[in-house]
Amino acid sequence: MNTYCSDLELIFNLSKDEIFVTDGDGYCLLYNPSFIENAGLPEDTNLKGRHIDFFLKEGIFYPSATLKVIEKRQPTSLIQTTKTGKRLHVIATPFFDEDGNLTRVISNTSDITELLSLREQFQELRSLMEYYNDKLVSVEIGEDTGIEEGGLIFYSPKMKAIYESLQMVANFDTSVQLQGESGVGKTEIAKWIHSKSARKHNKFIELNCTTISPSLFESELFGYVGGAFSGAAVKGRDGILKEADQGTLFLDEIGELNLELQAKLLQFIQSKSYRPVGSNKLLHSDVRIITATNKDLQKMVVQGLFREDLYYRIAIFPIEIPPLRERQLEIPILLNSFLKRLNKKYDQNKVFSDGVIHYLSQLPWEGNIRQIKNTVERLFITSSDSLIDTVNSDIVMNNETVMEENISENVRRAMDTNESLSLKERICLLEREILLEMKQKHRTTRQVAKELDSTQSTISRKFIEYNI
Repeated sequence: MNTYCSDLELIFNLSKDEIFVTDGDGYCLLYNPSFIENAGLPEDTNLKGRHIDFFLKEGIFYPSATLKVIEKRQPTSLIQTTKTGKRLHVIATPFFDEDGNLTRVISNTSDITELLSLREQFQELRSLMEYYNDKLVSVEIGEDTGIEEGGLIFYSPKMKAIYESLQMVANFDTSVQLQGESGVGKTEIAKWIHSKSARKHNKFIELNCTTISPSLFESELFGYVGGAFSGAAVKGRDGILKEADQGTLFLDEIGELNLELQAKLLQFIQSKSYRPVGSNKLLHSDVRIITATNKDLQKMVVQGLFREDLYYRIAIFPIEIPPLRERQLEIPILLNSFLKRLNKKYDQNKVFSDGVIHYLSQLPWEGNIRQIKNTVERLFITSSDSLIDTVNSDIVMNNETVMEENISENVRRAMDTNESLSLKERICLLEREILLEMKQKHRTTRQVAKELDSTQSTISRKFIEYNI
């Protein structure tokens, strides 16, 4: 028995982790030498019988896991700071007698000072990488050449001209017509106009003309009275025009409306009044109309598919938004902007490598901003490291696969027709062709590296070097 007790005492005293024991009221009963070392106290210090309040008052450590256990009567874990500046991870556990009385609180503590220091250094390194990544982008486009406001980015000459136009029209009730390819940011621009107008404290309501059938569009826009049609709500329903009163109504894809609905919309725009479906009561709504389309409405007018009088009503202030391929200066900015939003949302510190930024900036982005945003999110999710330095072609959507299927044939043709290529250039062409074929076969650079008996870092570097 004595041997058993002496063994326990030996283990207790030699433990590198701190062990600290109090009774149920918080008075110190026992502690091992590691506690004295962490607290920075002399070896002959006697703290038995001291209450936890003494340790806190003397600044020996803070906060106290023991006090939290006594208060909550359940195990507690926390980070504690000692008088000497050490950071400790404390796990305090309560023990009860048969009657449920708290008799002991045993705290087991690990020194995590160095671990936290490394973590902080790592966070600083990530922040520095992000900072210098932004600085590199600034060098490429010019430090003071762009505008970022309300989630919108205006860096190219075309977009800066649009920004100036938006500033002029935002605070007027003029009808604005936004035209541009799908995904160029028409909805975001419409919201920006609303946010800068006198109507900003009222509702912004978006209605996509392609998502509602023509038979329901009128009741959705104007509302209806009870029993107006089969399936109608008994009490009727207010329409979007009533809900958007004093605010902004954004009609997206307006070119999809048929001529009958165009006529009814025109009537409202001219008079600011309407009748709910099934009602004779005339209602009024003061809304600002912003429309958007990816179609050529002027051409549709000529073809008889869009009313000319409606066109001139909604296009008092037309704005053509260029596709992303015509404003490539903004691609690095958009990439980093979307990545920052994801970092903030998920509490991460991921950054793009220069090679990835360069590669992504050369893509056509036929899906425009919507495509680039979705691609960044996929890269963010699939990257296991903080530094995103590889791009799997499956992640970049739309026409990338079609484009790359033709590359191998182009390489062979170049080899056959260009006899002036040096040995090094020929080897590079062959190497790129091999990597392209491997990429079609495998989903990851690790799999490619395994088949080619290489390393993942080498294959990743080659992919970036050859813009694969």
